Amino acid sequence: LSYNRLCETTAYLLTPTGLLNPSLKTVEVRYFFQGDYSSWDSYYVVHYKLPAYVVTVLLVAAPIALLHYPMIWVERLVSKVGCLRNVYPTASIAILLDAFQGCFKDNRRYFAGLYLALRLLL
Repeated sequence: LSYNRLCETTAYLLTPTGLLNPSLKTVEVRYFFQGDYSSWDSYYVVHYKLPAYVVTVLLVAAPIALLHYPMIWVERLVSKVGCLRNVYPTASIAILLDAFQGCFKDNRRYFAGLYLALRLLL
């Protein structure tokens, strides 16, 4: 449920809403959680818009990473490129992914990512 709520909140933060005058014409564009600032006000961009974009990227990347378990192609790439061996922690990422996918059989570990991807689509 928290994944769904995060998706919903970031969508609200990034969706503009028009302020209407009495003749129902849009006067200004404001955003959901902070109606005091216009859409490109520097305060709104720094405190609301940039974090919402970062969270959106992470929310989309999570199901993709879980769908591609065991990510053998990433491990092969890291082993071939020498400078990536010290930068990319394959063991710690495997531990994190096992926390989500440990309850599934080895050939069905993509179900955790499929669940999140379907929740994101809905």
